Amino acid sequence: METFLVLLFAVLLFFVIILLVLGGIFFKIACARNGKLVSKIISEGSANSLSPYKEQIEKGRQKIENCKKQEVSIQSFDGLDLHALYLSGENPERTIICVHGYHSDPSHDFSIAVEPLLKHGNLLMIDQRAHGKSEGKFITFGVHEAKDCKAWAEWLLEALGEDHPVYFDGVSMGGTSVLLASGLDLPRNVRGIIADCSFTSPYEIIESLAQKTFNRTPRLLLSSIDLYCKIFASFSLKEASTPAAMLKNTRPILFAHGTGDSLVPYKMTQAAYDACNCEKYLVLAKDAEHGLSYVIDNARYSEAIQNLFAFCEKADI
Repeated sequence: METFLVLLFAVLLFFVIILLVLGGIFFKIACARNGKLVSKIISEGSANSLSPYKEQIEKGRQKIENCKKQEVSIQSFDGLDLHALYLSGENPERTIICVHGYHSDPSHDFSIAVEPLLKHGNLLMIDQRAHGKSEGKFITFGVHEAKDCKAWAEWLLEALGEDHPVYFDGVSMGGTSVLLASGLDLPRNVRGIIADCSFTSPYEIIESLAQKTFNRTPRLLLSSIDLYCKIFASFSLKEASTPAAMLKNTRPILFAHGTGDSLVPYKMTQAAYDACNCEKYLVLAKDAEHGLSYVIDNARYSEAIQNLFAFCEKADI
C-alpha cells in the first residue's frame, strides 16, 4: 500500500511539473514581447486574406510616413514609457486614438483606413505596451492596455482641454483594449468608441484558439498559463471581459466584425454589443476575415462612423 501511494505521488508530481513547464512555455509564447512564433503564425495566417490589399496597405503606410506628425510619450500606471505618433488631420477639432492589435502596429492595422480617418480628425497612433517603441515585457490582452488607453485620453485632456472631442478606435486586441477602457472612469473628453473584431476576454480568446488547435479545451493548461500571468505579468486571464465592461460603459459605441473571421469569432463582438446599454451601432460585414470589415463593407462602416460622431457631438452629449 505504501509503495502504491509513493508511486501515485510520483506520478502526480510528474504531471504537475509537466503542466507547469507547458504553462510556462505557452505563457511565453502568448504574452512575451518578442513572440516570434506567434508573429509568424499571424503573418502566415493573414497572408491570403490581406494579399489583395497589399497596394492599399502600402499606400496607407506611405501616407502615415509623409503626414505631418510628432512623436509623443507618456508614462503608464506601472512606470512604462509609452510611445505614440500624433498626426495632424484635416479636422483639428477632433482626435481619434488608434489602438492596434496583438503583435501588430498602427501603421499596419490602420493603413487602409488612415486617409478617411485623417479627414475626420487628428490621429494619435499609439504603440501598445510591449509593442514598437513602447516599453513592457508582457502583453496582457487588453487588461493593462485599457488603463494605458485611459492614460492617453488624460494626456489629451491636459493638452487640448475637455471640450476637444476624443474617440477610441481599436482593432482586434486594440478593440478589446478600448472596450475594457470603457468600463473605467474615463475623462470627460472621451465621447465615443469604435471597436473592430474584438474578443470578449483573454481567457476566452486563448480558449477559443486552443480549441481550434487541439480540438479540445485544455482547462488545466489554461489554469497553468493563468498562474504565470499572475506571477510574472500581474494580470489574470479571467480578470476582465468586454460584456462586463459594457455594464459600466456610458459612451456610444460602434461595434464591427466580419462574419468570416477565422481568428476571433464574431459572436464575441455580438456578446459585447448585446450587453451594451448605451447608444450603439453594429456592422457585421458578411464573410469578412479578421480586420477586413472596413474594406468589405466600407459604405455601411463609413456611415456608422459618421453617425457615431454626429450623435456624440450633439450639444447635449
